[in-house]
Amino acid sequence: MALDTGNLCILTGNANPELAKEIADHIGVNLCDAYVGHFNNGETQVMISESIRGKDIFHHPADVVPGQ
Repeated sequence: MALDTGNLCILTGNANPELAKEIADHIGVNLCDAYVGHFNNGETQVMISESIRGKDIFHHPADVVPGQ
């Protein structure tokens, strides 16, 4: 059974973007164009630079530590 990736969008945080890129490459999709940073007060800032309306979103957890 083939995976329909035409409507898939992968978002990732800063903890392991290399793994998210490997996942995206493996299934043949691009990572969503997004910026994850921090405001001056330490709160997380996320800016998604493309429309994700109507897309199937897979969020690669930011708290995954390689090797665990």
